[in-house]
Amino acid sequence: MAECGRIRLLGRLGVEPTGPGTDASLRTPPGSGQQILLALLASSPGEPVDRDLLCTELWADDTMPRNPSASLHTRMTRLRDWLGIPRDDLVSSTGAYTLKIEPTDVDLVRFHRAADVALGTVGPYAVVAADEALAAWGGPPFPGLSSPRLDLARGHAESRHRLVVETRIRGLLEADRPMEAVDALSPLVAAEPDVEVWHALRVRALHQAGRPREATEAFLAARRHLREELAVDPGDELREAYRRLLTDRARTPAPTSPTPRQRLVGREEPLAKIAAVLDADAVDGRIVVVEGEAGIGKSSLLAAARHAATKHATTRTGTWDESRTPMAAWFEALGHPPPGPAGAPVPWVRERLAELAVDGAVLVTLDDAHHADSASLAALGGLAHHGVPPGVVVLVAARVPDVVAHPDWGACRAELARAPHTVALTLDDLPAHAVSELVGARLADTALATPEVTARLASLVHRRAGGHPLHTTALLDVLVAQPDEAAATAAAARVPERLRAVLDHQIDRLDRTARRSLEALVVLRPIPIAALAAVLDRPALAVADDLRSAAEVRLVVTDDESFEIRHELVAAAVVDLVPAPVRVALHRTRLATLGPDADPFVRLRHVLGAAAELDARTVALARRDAGAAAYARRALVEALELLDAASPVLPDDPVVVVHRGLVLAALGRPDEADVVLDAAVTTALAAPTPDPVLVVRAAVGDEPLGRTISGDPRRLARLHRVKHTVVGDEPRFELLVALLREESLVGTPQPALVAEMRRIAETPGSSPTTRARARALEVRQLVEGPGSAARRLALATEGLELARRAGDPTVVLDATELLMTAALGAGDVERALALRETLAAQARRWHRPRLIWAARVLESALALARGEFDEADAGATASLQLGQGLGVGDALPAFGVHLMIRHWMAGTADTLGDLAAQAATENPALAAWTASAAVARARAGRADEAREWLAEFRTRRAATSSRLFDRPALCIAACAAWTLGDVETAELVRGALPADPDAVVILGFGAVITGPAALFAGVAAMTLGETAEARADVAAAEKLATSLGWAPWVDAAARIGAFLDRGPDGGAAELPLGMGGPRDAEG
Repeated sequence: MAECGRIRLLGRLGVEPTGPGTDASLRTPPGSGQQILLALLASSPGEPVDRDLLCTELWADDTMPRNPSASLHTRMTRLRDWLGIPRDDLVSSTGAYTLKIEPTDVDLVRFHRAADVALGTVGPYAVVAADEALAAWGGPPFPGLSSPRLDLARGHAESRHRLVVETRIRGLLEADRPMEAVDALSPLVAAEPDVEVWHALRVRALHQAGRPREATEAFLAARRHLREELAVDPGDELREAYRRLLTDRARTPAPTSPTPRQRLVGREEPLAKIAAVLDADAVDGRIVVVEGEAGIGKSSLLAAARHAATKHATTRTGTWDESRTPMAAWFEALGHPPPGPAGAPVPWVRERLAELAVDGAVLVTLDDAHHADSASLAALGGLAHHGVPPGVVVLVAARVPDVVAHPDWGACRAELARAPHTVALTLDDLPAHAVSELVGARLADTALATPEVTARLASLVHRRAGGHPLHTTALLDVLVAQPDEAAATAAAARVPERLRAVLDHQIDRLDRTARRSLEALVVLRPIPIAALAAVLDRPALAVADDLRSAAEVRLVVTDDESFEIRHELVAAAVVDLVPAPVRVALHRTRLATLGPDADPFVRLRHVLGAAAELDARTVALARRDAGAAAYARRALVEALELLDAASPVLPDDPVVVVHRGLVLAALGRPDEADVVLDAAVTTALAAPTPDPVLVVRAAVGDEPLGRTISGDPRRLARLHRVKHTVVGDEPRFELLVALLREESLVGTPQPALVAEMRRIAETPGSSPTTRARARALEVRQLVEGPGSAARRLALATEGLELARRAGDPTVVLDATELLMTAALGAGDVERALALRETLAAQARRWHRPRLIWAARVLESALALARGEFDEADAGATASLQLGQGLGVGDALPAFGVHLMIRHWMAGTADTLGDLAAQAATENPALAAWTASAAVARARAGRADEAREWLAEFRTRRAATSSRLFDRPALCIAACAAWTLGDVETAELVRGALPADPDAVVILGFGAVITGPAALFAGVAAMTLGETAEARADVAAAEKLATSLGWAPWVDAAARIGAFLDRGPDGGAAELPLGMGGPRDAEG
């Protein structure tokens, strides 16, 4: 390791020599370049720093040297000589440089390490840890230097410094040292009045210090500043500090009187952790996962947590069972969702939790998650990914892995573990002292209640049950009935180690009718008491009395409304005592009592229970109906399993075949899905009485990621097969919407189908959603057409209003995207950005991957339009990564478009090689890539090839009525036409671009902005020799670009305008956008 001294990056930058006989004064490298290199290398001590990154940082504001690697190497040599270290301590390898120094020799690293400790410390030690971190802080890092990486690191360090200060102040308040907190906060409030947390902590500190008047004045001053200077109201923490001040209930000790519910012995620590998460001061939502083996007490812990939370939170509860009924626990806890897209599992659960939290804290307990279906687990995973709504705690219990595999829960558990807002608890056996306490409590009112006897029996119970709560309780149930210690000892000795014998002993205490009721409950559960009585052909009250006797021997639990087996181990012991023919008879009887509207999963459970006496077709039909229901609830894995099981018996059943194809598509297996759906159309049409809804579903398929620009030829072929066979307004409308959308992508006009769709939408009695969807489709076609920007904006605005009145989230999202695009196309950037924020939030809420990504790409498009190329590149890369992570197929093509437009704007399209030509070959329906290929070839001086591509552009455009991406294609073609002197293309552009001086040309939903439309109308006019018209168009373009602050387009318009002003004899100045001089590629 290098021994160059201690490196200072905080407050001052340089090296402090160490060792005897050295000058302790700080040495600073000569020149800002050397200082930047030292800062970058020392910020990552002992770690390689990429050479390209160093070059970019070093010459961020200057012209990159012709050979940056050589120049960097020279600077590194000078830095090494200045540091006085051996060659091996500043080395270059695999495209990176490494400064080999100890991390503790860099003050910035020492600060971050101390900050890590401080920010991870709670309680009274937080102040000490924060003081140590603040002692390492010498001021903001890298003073006087600026580069993208250093600026980012500076902001990060300053943010961490602020968090450490905040941690110290909070620690002072927790340690009841409020006046020290007040002294620390006063200068912070004065220096940073916009930082709300300082105000909130100051109000709290003054209140805690017994100075309520000053605390009130501090709150009022903070609120006034926030409203007048920032136009915002106080946030949650500041309002809460003021509320506590007004009610004077802060720091109220918990009540010491005993609660009606018996204390949960031996689980004080996990309950305390749950209570800490439920603290009313907590801002963010949390997920708490409780795991343990069967019978360890997870359900009891959840019940105790609910009881403890009832005084200050709304509590909801739900449980999954072995039937894996989709969303069962969520429905039990939260109620049933609305039909349609609004009931999709992931967004609905989060939305419902947020609704419950409006009135205060919420605790939702969900038991037996190892039995949960994929839709339920997807909802739980959605909370892990998107966050739990503030004020909500979701407490989930599940069994640890045992002999029964639960792979779906295991995958979900891994996802929860990665979420920062998840708390994990594991329950183990009770310790000896807890078992002793339980024994003492249970034996308190018996003949065994002497200290000596209780102690001996407690030791015996702990040996026999090993601290397992369920085993312990079962043993105690036996012991409390014994008359003396000898009988109790003998009874315990006669009980085998395994619990089964204990349970057999309890079951044998029931009379015959009670045992029959218990057996029926176990076999048929979950089942309402009235339905159970109907199966047994006995009065409901008599059955309830039977189960109460089972509750007395602790086999059954009741909440005065229903009965349930105490635990699955009890159920397993009971069901083994029921002969198989009796189980089958119970299920058959229950089936006979089910009505036609019974839940498909309830019916399936009893069909499978009676399968030994049912024909294969009956079982397959039950699986089919449950599979279709699972698809509707988006429990896709279970749906496919059920449909696959039904398929061999029902190979030609339309419901099975169609839903298998839909599930495969929804699971992201499009090739398999297309094969199945093609066959499904044939099967559905071949039915004696074709179901039009099934026919349309088979033709349309399932689009889990939403609309794509490439379209789907297989879907289009299916739609054409059925378009003359589907009747009925609702299924016909669904067919027309899908067909028109696909036809618009290939450019086939369908005026008759548009008229029919409009007729259905305008039929009296049609739903608002139908009318809104019809208008949205019309608006989409018009937005992509040749109308003026103002007209497109008006139509898109009307479309969003219709969608909002309909209230369908899918329609609203699509309409919002259309209006965002139209607003940007009209140059209303502020409105487009506001709509983008709305779209991003709503797309995340309703889990629409393509729209989440589409909202993100607008950022890089606007950065490119402003000329912030590095920011645009970073944004485009981030959008690509986001889109690929979400599975959006358009993400990679959109990134290619960004690269093309970015280099076209810089006049370097030729450096992209064959990107445009290859894309044009792979996308024969899109004319835009052929124009891009022409520009790239023209810029490279390959005029003949460029003319061929421009001719191909005209051919493709003439061959289709689709105008997808037509405007950007015309703009790019205009530039190529100028370079090549192509009058035919210039005339085409001049005629196709409308006279619309306020229009901005965008590609798709805002992925790329190609400048003011008038600029390219002017370029086309310039090619045609229409100088006056060209000057007018270019001037209008410059005016629009100036108003929007889009520097590259202002510059482009100004340079073309100057060229026009000079005239043909004014010299061959370089034109923008790679257009060259007067006819750069003509030769």
